[in-house]
Amino acid sequence: FPASITKIEYSSFFHCSNTFSVNFESGSRIITIDDATYHSAALSSIIIPSSVKVIENSAFNGCTRLTSLSFESGSQLLTIGSGVFWAAGLVGSFAMPASVTNIGSLTFGACTSLTSVSFRCGLSVLTMSDDVFNFNSGVTTVSLPITATYGGIRTTMTCSTIGTDCTANNNICNTAGQFCDKGGDVGIVNTCQLSPMGYFSTGDDGTRILCNLGFSISSTGS
Repeated sequence: FPASITKIEYSSFFHCSNTFSVNFESGSRIITIDDATYHSAALSSIIIPSSVKVIENSAFNGCTRLTSLSFESGSQLLTIGSGVFWAAGLVGSFAMPASVTNIGSLTFGACTSLTSVSFRCGLSVLTMSDDVFNFNSGVTTVSLPITATYGGIRTTMTCSTIGTDCTANNNICNTAGQFCDKGGDVGIVNTCQLSPMGYFSTGDDGTRILCNLGFSISSTGS
């Protein structure tokens, strides 16, 4: 997709039967993936651009060949609608961006090959429908920040704070706005610190990212 596109419209690839993957130009400005965009299509892989803020209902519903879906570093995704990945072919683990605040009903329903969904500690409270993993999803329990709203089976994850030791792994810094300060540029070497001016950290991978002109950092701090 050209970088200039801001929305993929309703049912654009509905029931496309030939296997395909989707690529976005660098600097993509796409904001919305609309309802049923890839519903029951033979999509095999996609990397969601960081600019995407909303994935509407059933966008990837029935994509049984979709085994690889990831998010570009610095994701600004806020909302995942209902049934988005219903019966998709997702395999193994799924990494949820820290920016996400709302996850709708049956989002991962009937994803039988999915075994885990990992969450991060965002700045905003996560609200997730109680039936997100219903109907034979391979996920039976999830680890969530204590502030998250979810009525299903869960455990409480530990969120990093300023000064948390991240020597072993950058990912220990799992709170939005924080990065693992390997060089001691902001604070003590190998501790979680707030990103300095001109950078932002989503909390997804414990790194800091140089701000680009026009990139909103209001939700990640710095």
